[in-house]
Amino acid sequence: MSITAEFVRARLFAELAQDLAAQPDATTAVNRVLSQAVALTGCESAGLWVLTPSGNGKLRACTEPGLAELADKLIAEQRRGTVWDCLVDADAVWVSDTSREPRWQLHDRSVDAAFVKHASPRAMAGFALRVDGQVSGVLVLGSSQAGFFDQEVLATARIFAQHAAIGLEVTNRAVKTRNLEGALDSNRRIGVAIGILMSRQHITESRAFDLLRRDSQNAHRKLRDVAEHVILTGQLPSAEQRVLAS
Repeated sequence: MSITAEFVRARLFAELAQDLAAQPDATTAVNRVLSQAVALTGCESAGLWVLTPSGNGKLRACTEPGLAELADKLIAEQRRGTVWDCLVDADAVWVSDTSREPRWQLHDRSVDAAFVKHASPRAMAGFALRVDGQVSGVLVLGSSQAGFFDQEVLATARIFAQHAAIGLEVTNRAVKTRNLEGALDSNRRIGVAIGILMSRQHITESRAFDLLRRDSQNAHRKLRDVAEHVILTGQLPSAEQRVLAS
């Protein structure tokens, strides 16, 4: 690899964590990882899978249906393949030619021959996304070119996967923090609305909360939105509607 290409790759790796941290949510961050993986390695497709609490592989996002369908069939039918092996016990797995792969019966039985011929990737590579020794997901890359994943591409993809794992973990923690802060703020606003109702209607805290909850259910509005209405107007939406109707 030339000095210029090496510099570009290093810069992309350095910018990856910052780029992911700037994404508004985890789903957007995952899609960003996939698009960057394709751009950086030159492969044609990328997908990310996670292991569910029930022990199954679950697709989070994928750039091409061919890669997703092939990997999902291997997991569902055989619990084998690049995705499964990386989820369970391998750091990296690659297949030079899926049509000649001896480790897994990739294209036997229910995998349609036409699908294999026209949509399936010929080469695949999977990389476990590890954080603190735990696998948080699997990044899988695909190419229509057999033998695409040579040592240089594999080295680049492996380093990218390590950076992506850390970046996604940072993003997930940031999203959880924002959600927690949002929930705390929402609880505070609901508490303010309860206090207003208690003061104006001379009722208990429990009764005030019941009134908020009832209005929320009847109007099919979020409890936070009903609370904001009370804070702004001093009364429940249903009480205001009764006044307007009289």
